[in-house]
Amino acid sequence: MKSLTEICQQMEAKLRVILNDRVEKLVLPSGIPPTVEELQTVVKETFGISDEFSLQYLDSEFEDYFTLHTSDQIKHKDTIKIVHTAPIILNLLPLDESLGSSFDQQSTDCDSASYADSSAGTSSSQDTIFLSRRNTTERCQGWPKQFPIPGFAYETEMYLERATEDYKKNGTLVTTSKIKTDILEKLAETTVPCESIRPP
Repeated sequence: MKSLTEICQQMEAKLRVILNDRVEKLVLPSGIPPTVEELQTVVKETFGISDEFSLQYLDSEFEDYFTLHTSDQIKHKDTIKIVHTAPIILNLLPLDESLGSSFDQQSTDCDSASYADSSAGTSSSQDTIFLSRRNTTERCQGWPKQFPIPGFAYETEMYLERATEDYKKNGTLVTTSKIKTDILEKLAETTVPCESIRPP
């Protein structure tokens, strides 16, 4: 019959952790956590990391690092690497009046652009697909003098609100890759560049 010490030693796991230019040892008395999120929390608390990061593991087959998706991809004495996620920082500056008139001129230039005549399509290859003509005002808009910040998903709004409070209190910039997609999609929907689309 195994002693309690032997059982605990069997459960215990150790990981080699690469953190920037440091190499550390992470001891997990209860073994490797069941989820990557829990492992990230342990790493955060152990090494005092406040920034957002993802984990990569050293794959023995390829001898290279891959993104850690599930905790069963690693085992006792494996190597993991901490990869910091770049923060999303939006710097909104007031638009100069001279720049505003320049954007208005671009909008006027855009209004004068048009698609090629539909007759041009008859002489082209059958493999060519032409986009249908759209109203120029729908297609071309100048950059607004005051850019409206769009509404984001509830989870994103709550995260941004907490991050703003943290920044006001202690000046820390906190962000996560989880909300990056939502922010970029909403900004892309709101931003309508002035462009002329011509068939090739």
